[in-house]
Amino acid sequence: MTINFKVDNLKSMHDELKAFTSFLLDAGVCDDDVFASKLISCELITNVIRHGGDTAFFTGSLWYITSEEGPAVFSSDYSKSLMAES
Repeated sequence: MTINFKVDNLKSMHDELKAFTSFLLDAGVCDDDVFASKLISCELITNVIRHGGDTAFFTGSLWYITSEEGPAVFSSDYSKSLMAES
């Protein structure tokens, strides 16, 4: 499962992160992990926009990892890139 979005200013970041939060909750991620994911994503996106350029592209991937200890564990991967706009 993957979600992608673009943030081109810090004011629109909240709305985009709302969709990311819904994506995680719909996938069954626990509230504490959703909070941590949103917090980390907010920090990363803010740093990209403030220090690297005008636009941050966000991709979040979610997959299940099974373990001997019990049910599936959620894990997520974040990537970011910059795009210079003319």
